Amino acid sequence: MVGQETDSFPLSLNLAAGGFVAFGLLHAANPTRIATMACFIAALTVLSALSALESASRPARTARAFPGTRPREVLNPGHGTLTAILHARAFCVGLCLGASAYASLIVHNAPVLSLAKLDTVTEIECVLEGDPVPWGADRYRFSASLVSLHRADGAEFSASGHITAYIPAEAAVLNMPGRLTGKSGGVLAQGRIAYLPGAFRRPNDSRGPTEYDATGWGGEEAWSSPFARFRAATRFRLISALLSRGPFGGFLLALLSGNRDYLEPGLAQRFRDSGLSHVLALSGMHLSIIALLAIKTGRRIGGERLSIRLSLAAMLFFVWFAGSSPSLARALLMAFLLFVARVLGYKPNLLGALALAATAQLAMAPGEVANAAFILSHAALAGILALSGPLSAFLPRWIPRSFRSLASASMAAQMATCGYSAAVFGVFVPFAPIAAIVMGPLATVFLSSGILWLALYLTVPSLGMLLSPAMDLQYALIAWLVRGFSRLPRVPTRVLFPVLLTVIMSVTAAALTLTAHFIARKRRSPDAGFAGL
Repeated sequence: MVGQETDSFPLSLNLAAGGFVAFGLLHAANPTRIATMACFIAALTVLSALSALESASRPARTARAFPGTRPREVLNPGHGTLTAILHARAFCVGLCLGASAYASLIVHNAPVLSLAKLDTVTEIECVLEGDPVPWGADRYRFSASLVSLHRADGAEFSASGHITAYIPAEAAVLNMPGRLTGKSGGVLAQGRIAYLPGAFRRPNDSRGPTEYDATGWGGEEAWSSPFARFRAATRFRLISALLSRGPFGGFLLALLSGNRDYLEPGLAQRFRDSGLSHVLALSGMHLSIIALLAIKTGRRIGGERLSIRLSLAAMLFFVWFAGSSPSLARALLMAFLLFVARVLGYKPNLLGALALAATAQLAMAPGEVANAAFILSHAALAGILALSGPLSAFLPRWIPRSFRSLASASMAAQMATCGYSAAVFGVFVPFAPIAAIVMGPLATVFLSSGILWLALYLTVPSLGMLLSPAMDLQYALIAWLVRGFSRLPRVPTRVLFPVLLTVIMSVTAAALTLTAHFIARKRRSPDAGFAGL
């Protein structure tokens, strides 16, 4: 089937808009779920009925059929009224989806169910739902599902519910290879069944899950599934292999797994001061490199079809191994949607694919929607898709095309995210686009060569040792450049006026760019001279 262009304003954008509008309003107002859902379902029913009546009154046309099937008659979607109704119905479906996502979040964050009084609990048994991540200077944070509660008198009570647990850093990384003990043993990781002594916090007005302060952890090493055990063992071996190679091993570990515990002191802060935190965060860049390596390998082994399947398998394994993050989930969902569209013979609209990925994340993980990583990831890619083309068109033609593309993408991402970053992090980094232009290719080369080095080191250690000096040299260059970029001036935005000024400037620059690009395209159009005839 010949590829078909999608609508310039695809239905998925209305779907995503409705979903996030409903979720945002419900999260802000917290009305009664039943009444709200009833209103949304009633609105959906009315719009569906109107759409059905409109469809019955429109003439049909013959549609292109899939190979091996008969042509079928469908409605002409070009009719203005019908198109408007379809968009309205997509928006209403999004409203229902957003309300459902909010309802599922409320259920997930419901209070703990148990016969034990929480203020008498001294230890809990739980299953970790995610890997512990640093929280502040001396603690780690992770989510967990409860199995049982224990009191000081030895009484045990079954329990159900989801909690957010906090544990001291020295207890979280106990027996991990590296700085603290250098021993080998079990670690806290996703899927681990652990016993955590401590106490529940007093309930507060927040809508998050119940919080628990742990003082340590223990119990025999047990896992919720063999896959969780295999993942933890594989990550343990990776950490051991990389940390044996010094500073560049810690940096490569951060790029592959998101674990920044073994970076050189101060390096993570220098990345933040340079506006380059996205380099260390697991993102679509990492997933695209994994996919590209898999595609090249697949083409050499079995051709185009094998390369695509191998790339999807590699991306799935990487997300499972590294741990899902909002940006990784977004990249994986978009890759899957683009693959499906290609199989069906369509030319997908990238903004539409981004909207569908965001809607799917809202439905599957509504708790991540308010996460800064979710907002920055989607805003940056939306800015790149919408603004990088116009920005690239206005750059001088004597600049190489690849450099123009990289520079325009960096500036577009900065336009889309600088307002939110200024509000959340309290600082605006004006030289961040320049730093991203320089560091983006270097980080890509380092990660690609690091994956190849790791494969050689694990299979043929002697050959990996020979290539280690090249990795050390790359790391030294990256660390030196980041140190230099971190010394460039930054603008603090800890009060309202600088934040508003940053937002206004970024929105104005984006609007002027799109307007100028539209005018320039209109002037270059061969029909522009006949517009007044």
